[in-house]
Amino acid sequence: WLERCEWRDRWLLVIIWVAVVCAEAASELVGNVDEMAITSAFVNSALVAVLSGSILGLCYSMAFACRSLSTMVDAFCCDVMAGPELQEVADVWNTTQAVVRKASDSIEYSLLMLCIAVMFM
Repeated sequence: WLERCEWRDRWLLVIIWVAVVCAEAASELVGNVDEMAITSAFVNSALVAVLSGSILGLCYSMAFACRSLSTMVDAFCCDVMAGPELQEVADVWNTTQAVVRKASDSIEYSLLMLCIAVMFM
């Protein structure tokens, strides 16, 4: 199920990105008959494609990391329900919590950079 969800998310993001790039190209080309204006429109559209593609890639990688972290917590909960010793559960939870905390710190900075990039785009 998770693999189908990842593929669906990936294709949805690609379709949205292509639609945005096509809309940008169409808006740049409307009313331009001069050769220099058409060249400028293609350059602007290419820049939008590269910038929006890199931001989209960053969004996807952050979503993938967050999904992995939530899967790790879900796996821990399933292990707890299996009924191991309390000390064993505490050790595994400490490790899980440390990994989630470290990863969330990195994701926090990535989200800040994403917000700054979108603000200046």
